[in-house]
Amino acid sequence: MMTIDSSSLHVCFYNADFMKLSIIIPYYNGEKWIARCLDSLLHQDLSEDEYEIIAVDDGSTGDTTLLKDYVLSHPNIHYFWQENKGSSAARNKGLTVAKGEFVFFCDSDDFIAENVLGRLYDIAKTNNTDVLFFGHRVIHEDENPEQKPDFNQVTIYDPGINIMLTPPYKIASCPWEFLIRRELTEKRHLLFNEGMIMGEDHDFYREMMSDIGRVGEVKAVVYYWVRNSSSLTHTNGKDLIKRYSGFIDGSFTYLCHLLKFKNHMIEKYSVPAQVQELLDNSKDDSTFSILILYFRYFSLKENIAMSKKMNALGVFPIHHRYLEHLKYSRSKRFVLKSIGQLMNIRPLWLTACALFHCLPKKVRNLC
Repeated sequence: MMTIDSSSLHVCFYNADFMKLSIIIPYYNGEKWIARCLDSLLHQDLSEDEYEIIAVDDGSTGDTTLLKDYVLSHPNIHYFWQENKGSSAARNKGLTVAKGEFVFFCDSDDFIAENVLGRLYDIAKTNNTDVLFFGHRVIHEDENPEQKPDFNQVTIYDPGINIMLTPPYKIASCPWEFLIRRELTEKRHLLFNEGMIMGEDHDFYREMMSDIGRVGEVKAVVYYWVRNSSSLTHTNGKDLIKRYSGFIDGSFTYLCHLLKFKNHMIEKYSVPAQVQELLDNSKDDSTFSILILYFRYFSLKENIAMSKKMNALGVFPIHHRYLEHLKYSRSKRFVLKSIGQLMNIRPLWLTACALFHCLPKKVRNLC
């Protein structure tokens, strides 16, 4: 009989002097999806002593038996537990224990194509890239896509910032869209912002891309991002308000970082007008989301305070160019554009807020 320390579980049957890749999985109540995720990570063109899988349990309240069974069955899978701090803290924990030359982040409810990690490593190594991007596809949770990744189209950007400055202007990225050289994360002290509930992935990306060296991009679809039913919209009552408060705090931090990044880019590089517009669209989107949530869930006094903060930050006017790529009906676009124009006139926006909060709570809840 074996006694297991639930806070740290890793069976080391080998002591490799060199490891090609570390895969970091932030895990929280993922028992429904973890088998498909881990199976995909194990069916790879690398031997077990060439890469490791680090699962960081972010204080799960569900059953972790299946995950621990995988750990006991595969010496290259390691399990660490921490109190619930969010996915950013889980990824940061993974970075502190990773040993691979490159790092790859994978969410526990997603999966990757078979036999691709070795090929990706070889491309990154051969081209001496600090970061290697690859393609992804969004699928439904019951979908089994045909996997035919094509590794023939590889583009190298030197310096790497050019991937943001040339079409199609990659100004944002999720952490599961690339391999990153671990030495870069250590030298630059790259970590995810643990105070951000939303936007921390794009924030990490922009910090990573500042003054970066060589970057590669392969068009192969490697990662499958699974749309599942667990989301913020399924939370109710006080928990919803708590989540929205965290979302707003994180969004405001993200907005501050975004504006700082834009100024840095303009000062240091010749930034195309298209890139500036994309960054402004992100600014408008975040501003709109924050003010809408404050309008809906917080008092008039809190709305006045937030409006002053946003005005001081210089995020007005909201142009709503970001609506152009969203699949909204013409009527919804008109409504959103009208709301945005109202936001740009602070006295009218706060008047509307005051009138809204005069309505009975039952009526407000219907909106």
